[in-house]
Amino acid sequence: EHGWLCLPTGGSSGALRWARHDQDTLAAAVRGGCEHFAVSQVNAVGVLPLHHVSGLMAWMRCALTGGRYVPWDWADLEAGRWPQLAEGDWFLSVVPTQLQRLLGRPDATDWLRRFRAIFVGGGPAWPELLERAADARLPLAPGYGMTETAAMVAALRPEEFLAGRRGCGSALPHARLTVNEEGVIQLTAQS
Repeated sequence: EHGWLCLPTGGSSGALRWARHDQDTLAAAVRGGCEHFAVSQVNAVGVLPLHHVSGLMAWMRCALTGGRYVPWDWADLEAGRWPQLAEGDWFLSVVPTQLQRLLGRPDATDWLRRFRAIFVGGGPAWPELLERAADARLPLAPGYGMTETAAMVAALRPEEFLAGRRGCGSALPHARLTVNEEGVIQLTAQS
C-alpha cells in the first residue's frame, strides 16, 4: 500500500544486510523519541551520513515534527567550525569516537552544552569518556538501538546522565525490552 526503503547494516555479524522500513516504522520511532525526551519538535545538526540509520533518523525527526535540520560536515565540526543554531531544542547524534574527538577541543564543550540532548550510539561508550563528558556537564543521552528498529529503542535522558546514571536508560514508549532467563534481550517495537 505504501513504499519502503532498505538501510544497510553490518550489525554485530559484520556481514552486509538490509533492514526494511516504511513510513509507519519510521514514524513510530520518531513518536517514541519525542515522547521519551518530552519534545514536540526536533531540530538537529546532522553529522552522520543519511545512508546510515542514525543519520537518516536525525533528518526524519526534523521532517516529521516540523523542525530544522542543519547538515554539517564532520571535518568542519571537528575543526571547530560550529553551525549557528536558532533558539529551540537542538539534538546531535554522534558515535563515541566523535564525542572523544570533540572533547579534545576545549572550545567544543561550550557549543555542545547548548544541545537538549547529544545522542551517543553506534557502539558502547567507554566509562572514561562518559565521565569526561559528565565532568564537562554535557547533556548526553547514551542509547541502544539498531538499524532494524529505526535507531533508538532505549535511551538515558540527559538529566539522568548528569545526575550520575549510566547505561542506555529505559525503553522508549514504542518499544518493549525484556531479558530472558538466559540473559538474551528480547525486543518488540512498532519501529
